[in-house]
Amino acid sequence: MITFINGADNIGIYVPFFAVSSQYLWLILILYAALLPIWCWVSKWLGERPIILQSVDRYGHWIVPALFVAVGFYILI
Repeated sequence: MITFINGADNIGIYVPFFAVSSQYLWLILILYAALLPIWCWVSKWLGERPIILQSVDRYGHWIVPALFVAVGFYILI
């Protein structure tokens, strides 16, 4: 059930997006393929830094909810 609920927002966003912007689908897929390894490398690099890990360990319980609320407000606006 959680997987179904989590996927519903993706379907609700991406289906209309691709239905309207299908002419740029090739560009979207190329950018996704190019940026995915970059984001993975950046996250691995950050995850190997002790100062980052200590900060996330210490303040993560405040940072994560604040980020979710900020993203929610951004989507609403």
